[in-house]
Amino acid sequence: MSPFPEHAAAGAAPPALPRSGWLAAGLVLAVVAALAGLNLLGPRAVSISAEQLDALVDEGLISEARVRGSAVECALSRPVRLRGERQLVSLVVCELAADGPPDADRWRQAGARVLHLPPDERRDWPWALLVSALLAGGIWHLVVQARHHRRVGSPRQRLLEADRQLAEGCITPEQHGDLVAELTARM
Repeated sequence: MSPFPEHAAAGAAPPALPRSGWLAAGLVLAVVAALAGLNLLGPRAVSISAEQLDALVDEGLISEARVRGSAVECALSRPVRLRGERQLVSLVVCELAADGPPDADRWRQAGARVLHLPPDERRDWPWALLVSALLAGGIWHLVVQARHHRRVGSPRQRLLEADRQLAEGCITPEQHGDLVAELTARM
């Protein structure tokens, strides 16, 4: 005997719960993978002042300088600990003064390879698209769950209904035990 009157009359089993838990787990894994990718693939550049950049050039620690517009990104020949940083730094970024050209000749004399690159175009739209897709997927998942629980009831509501039917004598203790085992396995 089914604890759901609408299914008992038809002799059918209650509808199975959707496998939406896989979607939720997939969304969580996608977010974790995106964050890990950003952390692992992205440069660990530290922003420094022009004075700190001059000091690094004077010490001969700059191995490569990539100039993009009014900013320079410098790879250091060896990791160093800068003032205010707790870890070793091997990549630094400095905003240059907009009124004059970068001091590329001085950097070359200090042994650095200087590359002049075109200004970087903003490429944030793929990340915005990914975050939007993840949010839309999460909202869709919540809507599907809400519709399902409204139609069938949550497992907790179904357990309460089974307890009520057992107390009224509509189902046997064995049927109640089977139903409780099935519902707790789905929770």
